[in-house]
Amino acid sequence: VTRLGRLMRVTRIDELPQDGEQFFLICHGGGRSGRATEALRSREYNAVNILGGTAGWADAGFAIER
Repeated sequence: VTRLGRLMRVTRIDELPQDGEQFFLICHGGGRSGRATEALRSREYNAVNILGGTAGWADAGFAIER
């Protein structure tokens, strides 16, 4: 888990494995994770945004651990 600003720094992105591993990104409402997903995809990472964020996840009845 890392913040969008830290993730988007080239030095941090370079720390992620590029072996085809799938990354699932989530934030509260889905906006920031959507931007991060697009940025990762533009660098050929296999990234998926969780639509609706944690709010949508909880509204759908899925569990959230705190």
